[in-house]
Amino acid sequence: MFLFSVPVTCTRRVLSTRKLGLEGNLTSDASRTGKKRETRLHIEVSGEGNDLWRLEPVFELLRDPSRGAVGILPTDTSYAFVCNLHSRAGVERIYALKKTPPSVRKPLSLLCRNHSTIQRYTTVMDKRTFKVLRSLLPGPYTFILPATHEVPRVMIENRTHRKMWKRREVGIRWPREPHCQAVMDALDGVALLASSVPDIDSEEDELAGDPAKILAQWERQVDFIISAGSLSSDMKSTVVDVLRGWQVLREGLGYKEFREVLALEYGSEFAAQEGLETSSRDESVSA
Repeated sequence: MFLFSVPVTCTRRVLSTRKLGLEGNLTSDASRTGKKRETRLHIEVSGEGNDLWRLEPVFELLRDPSRGAVGILPTDTSYAFVCNLHSRAGVERIYALKKTPPSVRKPLSLLCRNHSTIQRYTTVMDKRTFKVLRSLLPGPYTFILPATHEVPRVMIENRTHRKMWKRREVGIRWPREPHCQAVMDALDGVALLASSVPDIDSEEDELAGDPAKILAQWERQVDFIISAGSLSSDMKSTVVDVLRGWQVLREGLGYKEFREVLALEYGSEFAAQEGLETSSRDESVSA
């Protein structure tokens, strides 16, 4: 089924900034060595992006990778855990929050502020690939591309289970959300590592979209939460494996626009591939 790319509808709450408690179950290298972690922050923002100045404390937390800061911010599809990509402690904390065993860890996504940042961390293989990405980004997409050596090893290699998990590829995102964009801009070309925030009260694989529930579930385990109202869309990002011929791994927001852009760029090649994919789908359905 084709899905149109639609903006996420958000219900905004009254602006406020307040400090959260200092208790926490996860610790960084700083706290283990006796240093006190900064007071956690809850920052409520509007939808117009005219209150970006409120995010300055978040900028300070994320600019220094040695702090191991982890927080939650809105994207164009859902709320996400984020940290400075070059903070090993932050990366490990996100894996711990997701309760991902070392044996089954997979690379998380990178949030990139522009095409230059994407090119810093990935290899865009040819001009046609670049044109497709330029047409669709920023937007609700996750593109899997070859990783450069700028991507830290903790992201792409499991030291304990090297035979099970070692890859030089990574998913990149460039969300169209003003507060997320402001946080990315503040790192001046350094990507954010990101992973969606789950709803721990749900038995299904559901994402947490209610800021009140996110605050109740996660405020003791992260350093900051940026609340931008309820994200009412139940759609995730469209995930595309560029390495293996624009293979769609998940149909989500923006899927129809992606197909249209690909058809314009690849023409008859795309039409032939589309026919094969349609036949394969028909066979799988009938089986």
